[in-house]
Amino acid sequence: SLESIFRCLLLKQMLNVSYYKLAFHLADSQTYRTFARLRPSCFSGKSALQATICRISPETLAQISRQLILHCAHEWPLSLDSMRIDFDPHTDIIVKGQRKVQYGHKVNLATQAEGFVTYLKVESGNPADSSLFMPVLEASEKDYGTPPRKVVADGDYASKANVIDGRKSGVDRVVFNKRCGLGFHAMGVKKKTFERLRNFRAGVEGKLSELMRAYGMAKATWKHRDGFIAYVWSCALSYNVMRMVRLGYG
Repeated sequence: SLESIFRCLLLKQMLNVSYYKLAFHLADSQTYRTFARLRPSCFSGKSALQATICRISPETLAQISRQLILHCAHEWPLSLDSMRIDFDPHTDIIVKGQRKVQYGHKVNLATQAEGFVTYLKVESGNPADSSLFMPVLEASEKDYGTPPRKVVADGDYASKANVIDGRKSGVDRVVFNKRCGLGFHAMGVKKKTFERLRNFRAGVEGKLSELMRAYGMAKATWKHRDGFIAYVWSCALSYNVMRMVRLGYG
């Protein structure tokens, strides 16, 4: 069933295993088979699992993730008023500041206070980070019906225009963890507020580390660009589902 396929995908990303290992676990563990809603006579091999799971489109995974966040925000006190933004290079040629050239795709993402990934986009080429800031805010208003009240982003996103446009979009406080030529007055906050939001932003690093180490986001293994995007979304969605369970939202 479609539900079984989706549950097998979640299981693969949560365990961070290959299709071969996934097939083994599904055959060996009654607990995993129950979670995947597999019939007693259904024992899928690695090729069948790969062929079916890889057919899930990135658009489907993105929509499921948005609906999950909206459900949590509606049913429980999940905050959408604070947002922290970062990107991770993931094959485009990517140069980050003065660092060495890397190959991959830029993944622009945002998390909210409880750590849920609320925005994710795989960018094309090597766009300037400052140009990726406002699309996050616009998507937040479109997807969740309201812009966040407080936004803190990495210093690479910093620009006076982003502060002005962010405030115009309804955000009360727009802060970048490195001021990059912008003083507290230019960002419209006091030093104490800046430091509090900067400390809040630091939490996104742990979330990125968990996505890469525990959910396999460090290296995409699905072919072609659509496969890459679907893989990245599958990591984020699996992470969000597990976070929902850990926080008791299940």
